[in-house]
Amino acid sequence: MELQEAKEALDSLHPHKASAPLRLVIHQPGGIGGTPTVGVKAIHAGFDWDSNTILIYPEEQLTRLTPDEVAAITKSVSKGQSWHSYQQFKKYREQLAEATEEINRLRAELGRYQNNGRGNAKTRNYQSRC
Repeated sequence: MELQEAKEALDSLHPHKASAPLRLVIHQPGGIGGTPTVGVKAIHAGFDWDSNTILIYPEEQLTRLTPDEVAAITKSVSKGQSWHSYQQFKKYREQLAEATEEINRLRAELGRYQNNGRGNAKTRNYQSRC
């Protein structure tokens, strides 16, 4: 949308809407109630690399999600889970991968130690159980 189109759309609104807050619609699957929005903090003309553009600054920081992230969130919400649950799941999955990697590293180190003949019977017995 160009500035002229935005001005025409705003001018076509009923005059009593002139004092209505300006809000940006956001994608928030699974919400109940009104359309999810964030407020507008400022509108400025761009400069330098952003010259010839009008920049709208939201009151809250917005982050672009990849289509895969949106699909995962939507799927999670459709199962009754929340975005926070999805984020916690991702965090735990990363921690599990890191822990598994550390276990494998320690097993390899233990194997090298035993192969060098420095391991005692108790250490060799422990590794055979792993």
